[in-house]
Amino acid sequence: MPSRDLGLAIIGSGRIGTLRARLAKDHPAVGYIAVSDAEPAKAGELAQKVGAQFDSGDNEAVIARPEVNAVVVSTSEGEHLKPVLKAIELGWKNDNPAFRQLFTSLFIPESTAEQARSLNDLLRVASSPQTAIKRLQPYHHVDLREIASQVRCPALVFHSRSDARIPFEQGRALATHIPGARFVPLESRNHWVVNTEPAWAQFVAELENFLPTLPAAAGTVGAVVLDALTRRELQVLELVAAGLDNKTIGRRLGISEKTVRNRVSAIFSKVGVNTRPQAIVWARDAGFGRMDRGRQRLLLRNCVR
Repeated sequence: MPSRDLGLAIIGSGRIGTLRARLAKDHPAVGYIAVSDAEPAKAGELAQKVGAQFDSGDNEAVIARPEVNAVVVSTSEGEHLKPVLKAIELGWKNDNPAFRQLFTSLFIPESTAEQARSLNDLLRVASSPQTAIKRLQPYHHVDLREIASQVRCPALVFHSRSDARIPFEQGRALATHIPGARFVPLESRNHWVVNTEPAWAQFVAELENFLPTLPAAAGTVGAVVLDALTRRELQVLELVAAGLDNKTIGRRLGISEKTVRNRVSAIFSKVGVNTRPQAIVWARDAGFGRMDRGRQRLLLRNCVR
């Protein structure tokens, strides 16, 4: 039985904060809990529910408690960047594996012991606290709503109903910003769905139905098919596989958008696909879209047309 030497500050006393506080209350390594909220009464109410030793309407006061050696932010993180960075600073340098275990329980509360250990180890080796903070700071100043509305490819958005990491409503909101996106709620408490829970079967089925299927065996590119493609079609296919649209491909190759469209139609016929997503999957399985320039030049030079 681990000693209860983890002192936890929970920032935010709403639905997610309450869930995390209850997880902390039952965790064998947590010996001290402090909670805060912009509404002090909510912090006090949650403190009573979970037996927290300290509560406040001031985030800084909670974090500054001498008993606190780990921080979990349960509010809109963009609005409370400082507590988020403090959580990383304390958590990453904390040699007590209990913090990582608690953190893991927020991502995959319904997991096997081996899955939890694997994520614990990953958290330990993934990054230094300094690198994690540098990567996180820009994240809180970027608003993706406008760019999400510019997505023009098929999109499928998953979110677990009882996700303790990111509120379910945020996943649904993201889907509304992407034109034509389909939102799929998963009956799970895990932020990352794992293959030992019932939601995994739903996740896999939805994903397989969403992804394009190929009429021929994927990953097999016959010499006959390659020989049927002209030099220009190979160039177009390379850029299609890289995710470029017809207009951009035309600019890259110095040809009109209409010519690109005609070339793409010819590629569909020769390769045996019906849609652009199918063509992209086929091409990337063939090695297109990720070739360096040297390999691409060699491929084009060896093509007879």
